[in-house]
Amino acid sequence: AANFGQTVGTVVTSSLSAHNQQFGVVIKAAESPRPFVTPPTIDACRTFDVERPDGAVSRTHVIDAPQVVGATTSASHSIQTGGLAGDRVVDQYEYVALLDDRHMVTVTSFGNPTDTKAVGEQVQRLLSEAVNGLRWR
Repeated sequence: AANFGQTVGTVVTSSLSAHNQQFGVVIKAAESPRPFVTPPTIDACRTFDVERPDGAVSRTHVIDAPQVVGATTSASHSIQTGGLAGDRVVDQYEYVALLDDRHMVTVTSFGNPTDTKAVGEQVQRLLSEAVNGLRWR
């Protein structure tokens, strides 16, 4: 996956968010003044845990990314438990499409859905639709 967060000066050119009491989604398109840096793939690091000082634990899995014509994609699925949210579970999918070395689209969903697989599939479709919509702008 490309290291998108480390590029100073990246500008979010479009953003859309929607949410209700159980689910939310954020779609962003960004442009970087310099090419994104793509680190080498490390197959062994497909699952990792992060524990915050407030006691929240997040387990992230690298998952298969949807194919988007003309883009390089990556994806992850995280489940966060505990912390300030108490015993609440936050389920998050993140899909990224790198359109070229300076333009990307991200779709992030978060919530406490009952069928996370169905939510993940819907978010994959949103990524493809967002990329296609951006190309037609």
